[in-house]
Amino acid sequence: NRLTVETIRRLARWSGAGRLRRLGLSGNRLGPGGTEALVASDAFSSLQVLTLNDTVLSTPGVQLLATARKLPALTHLQLNRNGMNESGVRALARSPLLAQLE
Repeated sequence: NRLTVETIRRLARWSGAGRLRRLGLSGNRLGPGGTEALVASDAFSSLQVLTLNDTVLSTPGVQLLATARKLPALTHLQLNRNGMNESGVRALARSPLLAQLE
């Protein structure tokens, strides 16, 4: 898997992005820039499941995700092996996104 930040931006511009319900990006080294590309776009508003295991988000990427307002349908989020620290966990715990997850 070699998706990049630019790949995520292109995916957001794809006309079918609004119909996506599940998006699995595990194993791609997206980092915080990839997270920013995801959460900045209105294209992913129908996503229900987002899998970001081992994507090198680190704490900055997780903090960006925690502030996401454009993922209203999200009910499942996977963030295993992303190297976040305590402040990343706190950001997720305070995030409105957490309340909508099952």
